[in-house]
This record gives sequence, structure tokens and C-alpha cells, in this order.
Amino acid sequence: RRLLLSRFISEEIRGIQLIIAQKFEGASVERIGPGADACNHNAALRALSLEGEYRAIAVESAGLAEMVRELFAQGFDGLNVTIPHKQAILPLMDELADSARAVGAVNTIVKRDGRTIGHNTDAAGFMRGLSEAGFNPAGARVLVLGAGGAARAVVYALSNASASVVIWNRTHERAKRLASEFGAEAINRLPLATLGKLDLIVNTTSVGMSPQSDETPLQFPTGERPPQ
Repeated sequence: RRLLLSRFISEEIRGIQLIIAQKFEGASVERIGPGADACNHNAALRALSLEGEYRAIAVESAGLAEMVRELFAQGFDGLNVTIPHKQAILPLMDELADSARAVGAVNTIVKRDGRTIGHNTDAAGFMRGLSEAGFNPAGARVLVLGAGGAARAVVYALSNASASVVIWNRTHERAKRLASEFGAEAINRLPLATLGKLDLIVNTTSVGMSPQSDETPLQFPTGERPPQ
């Protein structure tokens, strides 16, 4: 299965959302490279000898619907959606694939026969990453930081893999709502004493992304090693 990426529109810069536009060859819905980084994607295209280019434009939340309409009117065949629009994009779709409906978030949009179809590849991609790292989530106790679209995919995937999931979010009510949907646990504090009981920590927040690339949502005492 080959993916021809013809144009790019996405990465988050200082809280302004970006989108990736993709042109698909065949029926495959996949991403090349991690994240929405133009350099990574363009390097991947060159390495695979695929014709295409990634470019970035800023899309503010208030203009999301208009931007999606405009891009498809310009002839784009697909988009990737990243933080914080993965849930806001749902009502703009003509149809949701099973993956997007199960997770409740969209990160990939494909236009077929004039209809926009929302997909979610985050859950499958996350599980593939765990597998490649040799981590089996079955029976593991996992802390998920965040309760947005990316968190939904991670919690969905881990819950279906028989992991015990704990969710923390700055807004505790959002964590509680997400936890109730997938049979997880929501906490409103992060005592360091609890972290030693965890097998894995997954950060789905924007902390650690540009311009906070040197920051982490958790702090550990000097010499203390966090879970994987």
C-alpha cells in the first residue's frame, strides 16, 4: 500500500492548529513519519522516492470549518487533523469510519465521491509503537496525561488491550467524562508516590510540543527514574 502525499498543511505552532493535506493513491489511509513535522515528512517522501511536498499554514479554531471547505474546494483529496481539532472536526464530516466513531475523534480525512470521511489512525499507530518497543499493555497500569482527541485514541486502545488506565487532566471533569466512556479511572492529583506503581506514562498534552519542547508535565526528584 502506497501513500502519495501531494501537499502539506499542518503542525501546531503556539496554540494555532495546522492541518496536513494528503492525496491518496489506492485505498490506504496511513501516515508517513511521526507527527506533523514538515521536515520529517519531506525526508520520508525523498527516501521513498515519492512525489509530494509538505507545507504548513496556520488554522485558528474559529476558522476550522471554513478552512476545510476551502481546502477541498482547492482540490485537496485529504487532510490530517491534529491537536486541538480532533473532536471539533467530527460534525464537519459527511461520514465517520468505524475507527473514528469508536474513538470519538478524527485525525485523518479522505474525500471520496464528493464526501468527506473521517478516520482515526491514532489508536492503531499508538499500539504499533508499543509493539515495536516490546511493551505488552495487557494487565499494565498506565497513566494517560490529557483528555483531548489524542488521549481518547490512547485510552480506547489501551482499554481494548486489557490495560488498567488512569487519566489525569488539568480539567478534572474532562478526565472523568473520558474515563467513564472507556471504563478507566480519573484522578485529580499527581502525587509522585503513585508513579512507582505505574508501568507506563503516556503524555497526550501539548506540553513537550513547540514552543514547550523542553518542558514536561511531570517532575521527578533528582536521581529518581520514572516508569517507561
